[in-house]
Amino acid sequence: MTSQLDAPVKPHRVITPFRVLVTLVLVGLLAWNLGLFRRAPRVAIITSGEGHYWDPIEAGAKRAADDYDVKLTVIRCKSELLPQLDAIKQATGEHYDAIAISPINPEGEATLMADVAAKTQLITLDSDSPVARRLCFVGTDNYDAGRLCGQMVRDAVPGGGEVVITLGNSDKENTRLRRQGVIDELLQRPYLPERPADAYDAELKGNDFNIVATFAAGADSANATDMAVKAIKDHPNVKCLVGLLSYSGPALVKAIEQSGKARQIQVVGFDVSEDTLADIEAGKIASTIMQDQFGCGYETVRLLADCAKGNSAELPVFGKKTLQCRVVKKDNVQEARQRLNGPPPATQPG
Repeated sequence: MTSQLDAPVKPHRVITPFRVLVTLVLVGLLAWNLGLFRRAPRVAIITSGEGHYWDPIEAGAKRAADDYDVKLTVIRCKSELLPQLDAIKQATGEHYDAIAISPINPEGEATLMADVAAKTQLITLDSDSPVARRLCFVGTDNYDAGRLCGQMVRDAVPGGGEVVITLGNSDKENTRLRRQGVIDELLQRPYLPERPADAYDAELKGNDFNIVATFAAGADSANATDMAVKAIKDHPNVKCLVGLLSYSGPALVKAIEQSGKARQIQVVGFDVSEDTLADIEAGKIASTIMQDQFGCGYETVRLLADCAKGNSAELPVFGKKTLQCRVVKKDNVQEARQRLNGPPPATQPG
């Protein structure tokens, strides 16, 4: 009979410094792969304006920053070249891991933006600058949206007539493409986004519609109203005013009322605000185009996060992430209002 004293003794495991070191290395590698030791990438968005238009874009950007674990800075600029140039230079010196810019003047900023692209990951949003060596553009197909706007003019004024177009900055690529899309649609030209811009001071005649004037009011809605009053006086037979910025619709409505021509001139707008929706409900604006502003901010930061983390697989193949836009009329104002006050339900990380 074997006693407990005769039972074989199990050797004790000796924990050597080497074993401790190997364990620490393995734990450290696991933690690194899980991202526990990595700092969150820093990304920035530089806008081309300070108005309420950018509120849903910033909301979408902040949501994506939370979803994709990046530190986001939104730099709102005046809609002027020199302030934006200063903001770009300052942001470049801050050494962000990725930057998105909405260029005010693609030609005037091309050299500086190319310098940004050489130092960090660069994306454009809302308005593009293809010559700036950016990785991609996020936003509306503005030429296509312009042609859609032209169709809205046809719906509002089926008999044709004189049209006046108002915009903000004639140097911005998005505005130039929107205007050209409106003109090409009303003059029944072939679909050609690369078509050179028609002269801003020329009267353009078509079979049904004549574009009798284009004026640029900057970022000042009061200036847009004053310039529209003058345009109505200069062209007393005008049938439709087309505004291509977020403040344009309500500003044009004021001009028509000041001119004593309420209900005599149609207004077709661009973008959505509560004032615009109220004017559509009141029958003062025929229709407007709603861009996916929340999606623009969200997709921009999602792509910035990927680029900052070295993942370029999600970049769009042709360098453009095009977002959907829709026509808003009286029958879908409530749906537009819900979308204006909150993100689209389909927007999810992944």
